[in-house]
Amino acid sequence: MKVRKKPVVVEAWKLSGDDIEIIEVPPMWVMDAGQAGVLKRHFGGIWEISTPEGSMFARDGDYIIKGVHSELYPIQKKIFEETYEVLQE
Repeated sequence: MKVRKKPVVVEAWKLSGDDIEIIEVPPMWVMDAGQAGVLKRHFGGIWEISTPEGSMFARDGDYIIKGVHSELYPIQKKIFEETYEVLQE
């Protein structure tokens, strides 16, 4: 059997630190995740994201994805750029 994954539109935001110029203001869901302790920035530009599978880590310049059930996942910049297409708002 061959199948095709259904296309799903998700929200994404590029992680950045104090030493990187912030191009856009974080969306409210990123701010909420930080307030709730789901998203934490550690020394050295390392980000910790609490996911349904446990803690995952990302670096400044990687992306965070908000899934269809509002769960958060990190994704490396290279993989993001290869697999996601930015849509017009």
